[in-house]
Amino acid sequence: MSANNSGTIIFSGPSTDNGTINITGPGGTGTGTTKVILKLGAANTIASFSSVNLAGGVLDPGGLTHTMASTTLTLSASTAASTIDYVAGPGELDFADSSGVAWPGATLNLANWIVGTTPTTTKLRFGSNSLGLTSAQLAKIEFNGNASTLGTATLDSNGFVVQAVPEPSSFLLLGAGAAGLGWYRRRRTAV
Repeated sequence: MSANNSGTIIFSGPSTDNGTINITGPGGTGTGTTKVILKLGAANTIASFSSVNLAGGVLDPGGLTHTMASTTLTLSASTAASTIDYVAGPGELDFADSSGVAWPGATLNLANWIVGTTPTTTKLRFGSNSLGLTSAQLAKIEFNGNASTLGTATLDSNGFVVQAVPEPSSFLLLGAGAAGLGWYRRRRTAV
């Protein structure tokens, strides 16, 4: 799907197609001049597709749960980031293990994502374990358009995307190290 004007395409019922669905934006292959926004208006509307390819477009789960046990996610190169936008509120996308498909030169922005170390009301899943994406794929995921979060995505033991945050003990260790350096410097200047 590509567009040359602003617009949203809404899938309001299950599709019987079984190929690849391409959601494009500017700068990707076969694209128009603006981003395509595909809003899923009913649960499991794209579950029959073998693959969802984001190439600078936007996928909105519509606040619904979509279980796609045989559907992989692919990211294609584009001048715009590909986005899964949870703008409609709590939603869940469950893709098949996508570690075997390429994500060349693309960033996946998880917009309106509720940040945390456990899956919350905004859920994204790949397969059924922590091997559903490669480390290179996880490094291309950013949270809420913040480029400094690139590389902080991980998969938990059930395949859900979570954002890694430092543990409190890490902050304590950092603080202790800084205090030790300060004490050493002060002691050294006093001698």
